[in-house]
Amino acid sequence: MVPARHHRRFSPAATGARTSTSLTSALYTTSKLAIARWVRRTAPTSPWAGPGVALNAIAPGVIETPMTRSTLESEEDRKALFARGPAPFNGPTAKPSATAALLDWLTSTDNSYVTGQVIFIDGGAESTLRPDLV
Repeated sequence: MVPARHHRRFSPAATGARTSTSLTSALYTTSKLAIARWVRRTAPTSPWAGPGVALNAIAPGVIETPMTRSTLESEEDRKALFARGPAPFNGPTAKPSATAALLDWLTSTDNSYVTGQVIFIDGGAESTLRPDLV
């Protein structure tokens, strides 16, 4: 008799991610989760925390870039985009300089205590869509 094996399954819904039948969406969601877990598990280890390296990740919302330009030009596409990711704080988009300023601070000597975090810079979309997720 073959012994029973316990398998763990990844559930995007359990992590707060939306499920989708799209392979691209599944890969994107899985990659985000993998990075978040890696940062949280790796940041407090001696190779990083020992020499004083703050390891964090950022999770940006809609940033005004060439990639988002075509979506932001159409009123219909903008409405669909913001229905999926509302940004009540200074939304609906951010300039690249907002993300750059956060990265600048996170990697500066002024950051003396923030490590192992995934910081959402999304105008409040994450907290609006998943208010109970910590």
